[in-house]
Amino acid sequence: MIKRSGNLLLAISLVFSIVSSLFMPAVIYAAPSNSNIIDQSSTSAGNLSSVAFGNNVFVAVGQGGISTSSNGVDWSISNKAGNPKLTSIVFANGLFLAIDGSEKAVYNSLDGENWTKKTLAITPERLKAVNGKFFVWQSVYKPGTNPPSYNVTLLQSSDGINWTDTGITSTNAIFGMQSLTDIAYGDNKYVVSANNAVYYTSTNLINWTTVTLTDLVINHYNSSWPYVTNVIFLNNRFFSYIVTPYAKKVFTSTDGVNWTVDASWDNKQFYGGGSLNGSYLLFGQGVIYKSPAAPLDSSQWTSSDTHTTMMVNNMVYGNGKYVASGGSGLLVSSDLSAWSNVSGNLKSIAKDGNGNYVAVSSGEYGSIYKSTSSAVWNDVTPSKLPGMNAVTYGAGKFIAVTDKENYNLNAKVVTSTNGDTWTTTDTGVQDNLTGIAFGTNQYIAVSDYGGIYSSVNGTSWTERFKNGDFAFNTVAYLNNQFVALGMKYNSTTYEQESVVIAKSSDGIQWNVPLEIGFPNTSLKGIAYDGRAYILVGEDTISQQAVILTTEDLVTFTKVTISASALNNISFGNGSFLAVGLKGELFSSADGSTWTQETSDLTSNLNGIIYDGTNFKVVGDYFTKMTLNLGPTLAYSITALAATLTPVVGVDNGITLTVKNSLGDTDTLFTGTKEVTVTGYDVAPDGTYGSLGSTALAASLSKINVNFVDGVAQVNLKLNKAGAQAVVFSQAGVTSPAATALNISPVAGSTATMKLTTGVSAPQANGGSFAQQPVITLLDQFGNVNIGDNSTVVTVSK
Repeated sequence: MIKRSGNLLLAISLVFSIVSSLFMPAVIYAAPSNSNIIDQSSTSAGNLSSVAFGNNVFVAVGQGGISTSSNGVDWSISNKAGNPKLTSIVFANGLFLAIDGSEKAVYNSLDGENWTKKTLAITPERLKAVNGKFFVWQSVYKPGTNPPSYNVTLLQSSDGINWTDTGITSTNAIFGMQSLTDIAYGDNKYVVSANNAVYYTSTNLINWTTVTLTDLVINHYNSSWPYVTNVIFLNNRFFSYIVTPYAKKVFTSTDGVNWTVDASWDNKQFYGGGSLNGSYLLFGQGVIYKSPAAPLDSSQWTSSDTHTTMMVNNMVYGNGKYVASGGSGLLVSSDLSAWSNVSGNLKSIAKDGNGNYVAVSSGEYGSIYKSTSSAVWNDVTPSKLPGMNAVTYGAGKFIAVTDKENYNLNAKVVTSTNGDTWTTTDTGVQDNLTGIAFGTNQYIAVSDYGGIYSSVNGTSWTERFKNGDFAFNTVAYLNNQFVALGMKYNSTTYEQESVVIAKSSDGIQWNVPLEIGFPNTSLKGIAYDGRAYILVGEDTISQQAVILTTEDLVTFTKVTISASALNNISFGNGSFLAVGLKGELFSSADGSTWTQETSDLTSNLNGIIYDGTNFKVVGDYFTKMTLNLGPTLAYSITALAATLTPVVGVDNGITLTVKNSLGDTDTLFTGTKEVTVTGYDVAPDGTYGSLGSTALAASLSKINVNFVDGVAQVNLKLNKAGAQAVVFSQAGVTSPAATALNISPVAGSTATMKLTTGVSAPQANGGSFAQQPVITLLDQFGNVNIGDNSTVVTVSK
């Protein structure tokens, strides 16, 4: 692994204030990537909407590309060049078949990785495998028809290569052909569902009969223009789910011609179904219905809650796992009872003191995951939850915060002492809670509507600040204070006016948020290295990265970096690590000079912590990464003196050593470097001394010193006797100042003497002087030689 160069440049410190517009020039250090990636994985590079199983492999497709898995839990993204963006997939007759919904073609594959394109005469909207045959269809509206009518083509194939037009037609002269929605096979016939409660049946895919239930639905349910979502054949009965503006009904039929309604299914929608591994199944929104016999009465079906609101439209079984797909990802189960979301958009991560990690996901529903290792994460979501935005750990408890459940309900907090068992509590806050932090024995949460709330137990919450013109993105406890980052909006135009920062030392009393400027900027993360705060986010117009540095959270320096939006930042092992869109990671030792780290990920990265050894990163589409950056080079400097009691004016050997963040000597720190020396005193004769061959000057001295393999040997002369705290600071080092050397030089040999107290006449002749003379012995710099007890002074007349 190539290390970062030891000769890091310290950027000039420019200060941004709310009345000026000084920016640091764009800086990105073109060093090799220093990251050591221990593990990384994503389920996909985007949303997956359809899944199939065959030839001992699961294959899922969607806008996120193609992903494959042998067990339904661990997925690999197919990066094969030229692969299409597929939207629907099935498996039959030893072959995967898929469409992309935008071109006149189908694609076939044996393994889900290598695909062959077959051109068709239509652009297929849907794809289905029924009774050992593949079906694709297209419905094109006929302009000017009322009721609406369509030109419909339904193609069938046994091998996915040779296709035949079924010639599907309507015998209803009023409606004509309707837009097709699904196809099923049972009782020796094919039944095709269409809009407006119309079905087409055929025993041979040549001759078709039209069944119209439109009048029944309109008249009986006081509704209009019903939409038939599907048709499914289960255990000698067709099931079909029909949606109208005022009702949701399930129609059933044993022959595909005569249909009835079972009221027990009212408002229990389902979007697909099938027979898998000995069970009959219907797939609903966040729920799976299961039965060994597929009875009419819905109360005789067993339902399992997936703890999501996913509209499941397909499910397959293989290698001991059920895998369900929907518009927002994949769910996996071994028993049709306990479900795991393996495609959640992970937003935040936290760690306790026992090696347990917890990550939470955001979106239309939230999921919670626990891990004790780098690679294995278990879904521990207790119930349906709104999307979750942040999680933290403190006082023996994990605590996560959510969006409000819907327009009228409140945000929730979810707590756990072990990461396995979770309790959900209503906060009473009618905002989306966007951040959570722990410090001073309490939890602090912030909201997207300018709220700050505190709790000592994670259950009962007290509002500490509220201003609807503000929207807070996150909160952190750093350097003995809480810091909340947000935005201020104009109350009239609703345009973003400024970044705001709120601070509190106790979480109870909060200052009025400081407006620091930077319109159209959203800050999302903050980290502190003991010296400076680094804040990251995005320009909301360009979606480019924004980095601010500050030592006091009052004045700010903007560092421009060539990167997409950054979502979070952490500090550890002497380095900042920022994460953002498209899998981008950037590291820095000082917050001003940044290195882009390499990864194979393309999903947005959202959450990051440093666990004392490694950085843990989470992101969209169940992205997890563990990495470290190796030691930060040129991190600190130490100084060692040959003696702490040298003689003034005499060389005292000083050893300066530059070390990396692990405390090892940085052997790459070599060459002539500028060293700043402070803390020495002036001698009585007005001189100071020297470092090497260069005289020391008043106040401080900047002197060039030669380093070899991280070490410099140089002689220091101090001309002032007495205690002095000498500090050596090295340019180009993250923590540039060494601990002070408390040197106490002693006076040199007597060079002169001084009559410091004169004599006065005796009271009588022959008597002693009334005031005896006082002679002070001085060295060459005028220091008093208090240790000279041997010099003889002769007084003569």
